[in-house]
Amino acid sequence: TGVVKVSGNNTEGGHVSPYQWSPDSSRLAYAADLVTQIYSWRLFVTGADEEGSTNVSGDIVSNGSVQNGSENSFSWSSDNKYLAFRADKSTDNVNELYVIDAESPEFTVTKVSGEVDEADDVASFSWSHNGSLLEFSLDKRSSEAFELYVVNPSGDSLISVSGDLAGAKVQSQIQAKWNSDSSKLVYTAAQNEDAVLEMFTVNVDGSDNQKISPVLVDGGDISLFTWSADSTQVIYTADQETNDVHETYIVDESGQNNAKLSGTLTPGGSIQCIMATGTSLNGCYLKGEK
Repeated sequence: TGVVKVSGNNTEGGHVSPYQWSPDSSRLAYAADLVTQIYSWRLFVTGADEEGSTNVSGDIVSNGSVQNGSENSFSWSSDNKYLAFRADKSTDNVNELYVIDAESPEFTVTKVSGEVDEADDVASFSWSHNGSLLEFSLDKRSSEAFELYVVNPSGDSLISVSGDLAGAKVQSQIQAKWNSDSSKLVYTAAQNEDAVLEMFTVNVDGSDNQKISPVLVDGGDISLFTWSADSTQVIYTADQETNDVHETYIVDESGQNNAKLSGTLTPGGSIQCIMATGTSLNGCYLKGEK
């Protein structure tokens, strides 16, 4: 009982920033600038009742850092075996995706995002529900595009799943969403038409990539989306019928049976939040406030 300090000695002016418990609550991962210089972040893991911690992010290039600014900085797999993180570990200002084997005594680190050009950047990632796969969006900064990939924790099965893309590609601000059995993703992308965000599903092996959103009004976009609890449908908000009027819709995973769920809105009204039993969006916004 009592308070146990689990972080090491801070660099003068240093910080411990985000932290995350493993799913079984046995270990704590956190980012801190404790090792070299302020705002040069490293990833640490400690046991729930241990004093001190272990730097698990390994060697990082000069001026490189584990990214710590969002929930996409690092994340445990659901089976507690792995810890994934984004960092410019090998090349300064080029964020790549790495996986730590949390069960190995050495906390072995493997880069899983493949060969990333110096102009590119891993923008976001998430684990599948069963912990067997990761999806991530790669910011192709040279072409102002995002592409979507799926990879296993060992990095030896890297697949581009976003198909032939037209323009602005996958939108990094909205992650792809895993279905309940981790076999399929739903995501938004300007895949068929430049700068028009539509909604697509794809199997994790890249097969059966198909658009499931209907034709949108000029200027319309998909804004929020989530799977139904049984993953047979997708609920989403879009200005589908009237530009800048966001309403809620539901569609089968096949793209069939599209229907509007929200009722008649008052003039100037807009749906800005959706939730479904058994699942929810990462964020809920009303009039711009979370």
